[in-house]
Amino acid sequence: MPPRRSSWQGGALRDDPKARAFRQQLEDVRPAPAVPEWERIANEMQLVAARTIAGELTIDQATAEMDRRTDRILEKRRWILDHPRGATP
Repeated sequence: MPPRRSSWQGGALRDDPKARAFRQQLEDVRPAPAVPEWERIANEMQLVAARTIAGELTIDQATAEMDRRTDRILEKRRWILDHPRGATP
């Protein structure tokens, strides 16, 4: 599917209901959050997803596990934001 908006203006793509769903997804694309730890979080998501697909975790367990892992990864960032450099206690 073409990513350029001009490709969707005419022809078969404009009138195809299946292609319309793809176009809507392209219109709604947003960049990943500007978090330096995002790659680590994305890797952890893949590991938890694989365990879920393998039947090792339920959806609820996977959600809790992902929350735990994300909190652990972001713990240092939160501490730094809560304790600005040069701030007096």
